[in-house]
Amino acid sequence: MKKTVLILWIVAALFLIAAATLFAQGDIAAGVCGVVIAAVLGVIGFRKKAAPPKQEAAAPVSSAPAPAASVCEGKPAVYTQSGFDFLRTKVAGVTFKNGRRSRQTILRAMHFHDAPFDKGDMELTVERGEFEGKPAFGVFVNGEQIGNIPAEHAPFVEENFARLDGITHIDVYGGGEGRNYGAEITLRFRKQ
Repeated sequence: MKKTVLILWIVAALFLIAAATLFAQGDIAAGVCGVVIAAVLGVIGFRKKAAPPKQEAAAPVSSAPAPAASVCEGKPAVYTQSGFDFLRTKVAGVTFKNGRRSRQTILRAMHFHDAPFDKGDMELTVERGEFEGKPAFGVFVNGEQIGNIPAEHAPFVEENFARLDGITHIDVYGGGEGRNYGAEITLRFRKQ
């Protein structure tokens, strides 16, 4: 149970107890107000408890179907669907800076659909590079880097880079309460 729901119910119970003592003292109007406030807080608490958990913002960037499951759920990262191969992975290096601009700032703007992401259009690209003599792949949104393909998936992307059709899905998550933003992407590869 959420903390906010529990707090709402406790405050509602306190108002109900106060209303009962006000009725006992003969102050009917104040007692009725206490009962009404308790009822409103109780209803808000029940609605919050019954509400489905909020889904993180997801912005599919093409007509390809979104992946059925998240990397976090332990499903395979590489799968085949509709004649394509897909690689689903978290984006690494999301806490670094691009010069003076933080990648966290870019991810936050994407998460809250702030400009320039408020129109729903974004260009997602993967660019080949090198890090410590090994192939590396940067993930870019509208020309700004938000991170990299994790090292454990770099060999697969290197072997199949010629077949890479693009990023078909991005999900930005996290933030708030001192947590960093993160992103999960799905790469689509053409069948040979």
